[in-house]
Formats: sequence, structure tokens, C-alpha cells
Amino acid sequence: MPRPPQSLRHRRARWLASLLLAGLPQAAHAAVFTPAAKADPPTGEVIAPEPNGSEPLSGGGIQWRFAPWRMSGAVAVDLRWLRQEDGTRTSTALQLTDIDFASYLWQPWFAQVRLGLGWVASRSSASGGNGSDANDGGTGIALTGRAALAVFPASRFPFELRADVSDSRSAGVSLAGDHRTLRLALSQGWRPGRGNDQLQFLVDHSTIDSGDVKDRLTTFTATATRHLPEHQFEGGVTWSDHRRSDSDDHTQLATVRLRHGFNPTPDVQIESLANWNTAKFDVGGITLGSDTRQLSAFGTWRLPPGALFGNGAAPLVIGSARWVQVRSIGSPIVGDTFTATAGLSHEFGAAWRASASGTATTTRTTNQPARDSASLGATLAWSPPALPLAGWRWTPNASVNTSLAGDSQRGARQLVGVQGGHALSRDWAIGEQSFVTFAVTQSAATLHESGGDALRSGRTQAIAHGASVGWQTTSSGGSQSYAALSASQSITRGVADGRFDLVNLQWNQRVPMTRYSGFSANATAQATRNEASDVDPFTGQKRQLAAGWQPFYSAALSYDHQRFLDVPRLRLALLLSASSQQIERRALGDIDAPRERITESLEARLDWSVGRLETRLAARVARVDARTVAALQARAQRRF
Repeated sequence: MPRPPQSLRHRRARWLASLLLAGLPQAAHAAVFTPAAKADPPTGEVIAPEPNGSEPLSGGGIQWRFAPWRMSGAVAVDLRWLRQEDGTRTSTALQLTDIDFASYLWQPWFAQVRLGLGWVASRSSASGGNGSDANDGGTGIALTGRAALAVFPASRFPFELRADVSDSRSAGVSLAGDHRTLRLALSQGWRPGRGNDQLQFLVDHSTIDSGDVKDRLTTFTATATRHLPEHQFEGGVTWSDHRRSDSDDHTQLATVRLRHGFNPTPDVQIESLANWNTAKFDVGGITLGSDTRQLSAFGTWRLPPGALFGNGAAPLVIGSARWVQVRSIGSPIVGDTFTATAGLSHEFGAAWRASASGTATTTRTTNQPARDSASLGATLAWSPPALPLAGWRWTPNASVNTSLAGDSQRGARQLVGVQGGHALSRDWAIGEQSFVTFAVTQSAATLHESGGDALRSGRTQAIAHGASVGWQTTSSGGSQSYAALSASQSITRGVADGRFDLVNLQWNQRVPMTRYSGFSANATAQATRNEASDVDPFTGQKRQLAAGWQPFYSAALSYDHQRFLDVPRLRLALLLSASSQQIERRALGDIDAPRERITESLEARLDWSVGRLETRLAARVARVDARTVAALQARAQRRF
């Protein structure tokens, strides 16, 4: 066989060398795709392709290296004094350092990376109450760190991973004691190029370590939506697990929900829901909880105008079905309830409306006899538009209803009811930008029941009334004010007596005092009272169930001055807050809920920044977990 030409042997050698080099690890970059040289079929000559600037896959490919790192940070010196209600005093000197690094891999839209490192060096001393001698709390160093990775952050499928180890002393004075927090979070999302569909899930774990107590909370959340021309699908899963090491308390909450909407025409709408909720509480060695499952469907159908009565109105057909199963954790008792309802509503003009409905219910409980019930009812209602009355707006309404019900335990019953009510309201303009609104409402109802249980047969009457007054103003200087006071009461007399009272007061204020200062305030005070009575089935006597007044209040007041004492960048802030209830709780799955329960707090801060130097002097008095705590802080911080 003749030897190939020398030029061809050189070309083969270069191809072998290229293959060997391609097999070696590349630390700098890797090519995604590069068009290869093509052979000319008639001549066998290799022709290199011409460069094409529009080819999206040509070039060097992904550059597996980081952009130059950006660095920032802060160094601070902090002095703190803390006094407890029992007279215990603590003084602490801190040196805090934080360094942050940020970069991206190849391109900012591809992968972003953030890293952080810090430490807290402390020296503390404490003295007990009743004038006891001070003792040296010693010195210590605690490390902090954080990391975050975002892949395709601005795409349709962003991914983010975060890790954080923080110290409460870095954020400020911890009134409930110093603690360290470890938090890990992972999130992933997806959405298509067009439409409103999306998929999102988040895993979040938080551990608060105060030395002798560890508080752990793990949450998982996933949501999905899908929209089609006639169908809408939604789904979600939430789960949380909370544990405390000091009391072995353990709480688990889980919810699964699915929804399907069907709209074949504008006049037909069907909603289907599926829910599963479970709650498990381990408190003091006792396990409590419940498991609830529910399936329901609700549909409406707007018939063509004049389809039934020929007067031009469009009747509305309503139907629903619901199944609920309830089980107590640790108990073999299971209760199932199924309810089906069908109804028809029709408007006769602008003020009259008639409706008819039927309901069937069956209940099955493992330790009780089955109970079945059914009812047929009709209602005629009159509700005209608001009528002018000597400068007032008067809105009357009235209705009458009757129903026939049958119960496997109480027998057949007949019910006839009449209701009526009215409302008066008026607005007064006080000046050009102030308004006062006043409204009163009153309603009365009577219901007569016959047949069935003799203890519950008879007449029941109820009356309800309420009043409200509100004031709203806006000035040309930008201040806004709103205040409202409302009170309502409902009284029931008859087979079962009851009374419910509600008083509510709200106030919101925002006042810019000068160019650099202003204050804002909001407050809510509410009190409720619920008194009820029921009939004892054994004696036939009424028994009183009274809860008394239940108060609730929440208030916040803040004052801010951006140029205090006419010194540039010297800021004064006064903060006052009070609340009788804590809504956010880690045990209920709120991972951002505060560790301590602060009911009252008064804080004053004086901040001054000169270039990159920041200083702070702060004082605070608070009521923490029913204990009074006072704190004083002085800090100097330099950013770079």
C-alpha cells in the first residue's frame, strides 16, 4: 500500500494531538461546541469553515472561573449594659467583625455566589441582685458565617441555597439572653415562557441555641398552579416540625390542599376542593391532635334570562356537596359527615329576590348512632337601593323564610322566621379635606320552631344594633389622620339565650412636622363579651355560659428626626410599642417569629454617620415574658 502524502500524515498527527489534549482536565474553561472542519467530497480536501458571528454556539463556551471578588465589611466596637427585674446587672464589651465576598461564575445570570465570615469577641461581667459582688463573666470568641448560591437567578427556574450562622449579639441587644442561630434554606422555582403557571418549593430549617435550650423548627412549602382555557389547577403542601430541648415539646403541622376550577362557559362555574389538615402536639408527655379530611364541590349555573318566569331576569342555580372526616389523634373515634345542597335564586326587579333550597346531611360516628337529616326551605327578601332621607342614606331590608326539616333523632320540625332591619349613614365635610362619617344599624328577627324535640320547640327572638363614627383628614402638608369608634350588640331570647357585645377603637396618624422630622402612630383597642345559655337535656333547665369581657390592644408610636440638633446625618428615633397578644409563634410554623414575647417596649436611638463611620447610642426598656428589662448600648462601626 502506498504511503499517504506527507501533508496528510501531518494533518493526522495534529488530530491525534488534539484528541490527547482534549482528554486532559481543563482548569480554565470548557467548550460547549465548536464546528469541526468539513471534507470536500469531490477532492477529499479539508476545508475549514468560515467564521460565523451569528452562530450562538461558537466561541469559547462556558468560562469555569469566577469574576473578580468584591469585598465589603464592617468592624465595630460595642458596649452594653443590661439590667433585669431582679436587680441583676450585666456589662459587656464586644468587638465585632464581618467580611462579605461576592462574585459570579462566568456570567451574572448564570451563577451568583456570596460568602461571609465574622467573629464576635466579648468580655463580660455580672453582678447579682441585692447588692451582691460583681463577678467576671470571662472572655470568648464566637465565629459567624454565611453563604449563598443562586443559579439562574433571573431565569424561569431560579435556584437558591442559603446557609447562615449568626450570633444575636451582632444584631443588637438581646433582651431575652444571647443565642446563636443556624439557618439553612433551599428554594427552587419554575414557570413556563408564557402563561401564569408556576411551581415553587422551599425548605427552611432554623435552630436557636441559647446554651441550655435548643429550639428547632423545620418547614417545607410547595405550591403549583396550572391555567388552561377552561380549567384552573392549584395545589399546595405545607409542613412544619417544632421541637424544644428543655421541655420535650413537639409540634407537627401538615396541610395538603388541591383546587380545581372549571369554567366551560361564562354562565357555569364549578369549584372543587380537597384538603387534609393534621396537627399533633406533644406537651408534657401527653399527645393531643386532630386529623381532618375534606372534599367539597360548589357550582353555579346562570340560566338564560326569562328561562323560568319570563320576566327577563336570569335565575341562578346553586349546588354544593361536602364530605368531612374528623379524627382525634390517639383515639379510635372517627366522625364522617356528608352534606349536599341544591338551590335556586331569582330576582324580581331591583329590590325583590326569592330563593328555594334543599339540604341533606348524614353523620356517622364510630361510638354513636347514625344521624340523618334533611330540610326544604324558601326565602323571600326585599332590599331596595339606598334611599335619600333628609341628607341621610337609608337602607331598609326585610325577609321571611320557612322550612321543613326532618331529623332521625329529633323527628320532623317546622320553622318560620321573619327578619327586618335598616341602616342610616351620613358624611359631613369639615373643611376641604376632612370628613366625618356616622352610621347606625338595627335589625330584629323572630323564629318559631314546632315539632321535634319538645325542649327546643318554641319561639326565639333576637335584636342587634350597632353604631360607628369615623373621622378622616388630609392636610396640604402631607399629614393624614383617621379615627373610628364602633360598638355593636346582639341579644337572643327564647329557647336559648345569648348576648354578644363588641367595642372597637382605631386610630392612625401620620404627621410630617418639618422637612426632616415627623411621627406616625397607630392603635387598636377591642373588647368583646359573650354570654350564652343552653338547655340541659337531662333537666330541661337553662344553664348559663358566660365568658366575660375579653380585652385586646395593640399600639405603635414612632418619631424620627433626620437632622437632630441641626447636625447633618444625626438621626433621632423614638419607638413605642405595646401588644397584649403574640400572633407569630414558632410552634405554629412561623420561622421568622421572635424568640421572646415582648408585650411593651420603649426605645430611643441616636445614630450619627460621618463617611463610613457610624455611631449609635440606644436605650430601651421592655416587658419581656412578664419581666422588665432595661438595656443601654453604645456602638462605633466602620464600614469598608
